[in-house]
Parts: sequence; C-alpha cells; structure tokens
Amino acid sequence: MKSLGCGMGDISFTDIEVCRTDGGAPAVRLSGGASRRANEIGALRVLVSISHDHDYVCAFAVALGRAGGGGDDDETCDS
Repeated sequence: MKSLGCGMGDISFTDIEVCRTDGGAPAVRLSGGASRRANEIGALRVLVSISHDHDYVCAFAVALGRAGGGGDDDETCDS
C-alpha cells in the first residue's frame, strides 16, 4: 500500500497478493483498487523482498514505473 502512495484502509488487503515465482522468489499481483491505483501513478510492477528470522519477519516493497510515467506526490488515494 505504501509503495503505491496509500495507507491502510485506502486499498483492500485482498487486492494485493504475494505469490511465488517458479524460482521461489516472492512476486506481487495487484487487483481491484490496488491495480487501479498503480495505473493512476504509472506503476508497472511492485517488487517485494521478504526476510525472516525465527519470530520476526520484515518486508520491503517498491513500485516501479517509467520515468515521468504519471502520478503526483500530492494525490490522495481513492478506493
């Protein structure tokens, strides 16, 4: 959600799916409001890195797009 410039509640959790590639790396699939938001800001894909150690997990996601590919830092999210 943050990589799309939104916070929790702006996009449904069910609109973002983390799955595995054939090689086992994590991948992101967007649908519904998350997909619409990605299109609005010119994001072509979302990359995610996930790490874990015993009881702790962390993840980092970044949305990638074309240079000058749209969007505005002052835009608000509309679900």
